[in-house]
Amino acid sequence: MQKRLFMLLKNILEKIITAENIPEVLCLILQSEVSEKICRAENEHTLLSAYIQNFYQLKVINNFQRSDYQPPAHVDTVALLMEAKKEIPVIDKAEFFRFISTTFDSPGQPLKSRLKKHFTYIQLKKIASNLKINLEASPHTISSKQWISLFGLKNKLNNRFFLKKLL
Repeated sequence: MQKRLFMLLKNILEKIITAENIPEVLCLILQSEVSEKICRAENEHTLLSAYIQNFYQLKVINNFQRSDYQPPAHVDTVALLMEAKKEIPVIDKAEFFRFISTTFDSPGQPLKSRLKKHFTYIQLKKIASNLKINLEASPHTISSKQWISLFGLKNKLNNRFFLKKLL
């Protein structure tokens, strides 16, 4: 049941934050565990935190008590304030979300295995060196800025002219 609720929230958030014009401010009442997944540190990203932190500054502004609800809640909840960053990357947000999603899709595999659907081995070696990414690590260790850079390179490499220039 809890996993279904998280997936429902993920789908709702995905619709809101992948829209062409994202909301400038969101205040969400969330289960504490979900908020923790969204607010992860740069080297501990989840799918949602890797995406959301490129567009929003996040801050827990209130920790609710279970007794704040009638009947009392069975889980801990928080108010999460999401304020749009002043400089938001100009990209196709839905495509960016799909890119991150497909990279997080293969649990237990190193990053190089997950990214080989987007890049050749030679490209991955050069990209890893330039962006300082450990290809043996998991996607959780990639910073928000590195995600944006990877996505930009993926899109540029789809252009054959750029591909020849890189190699």
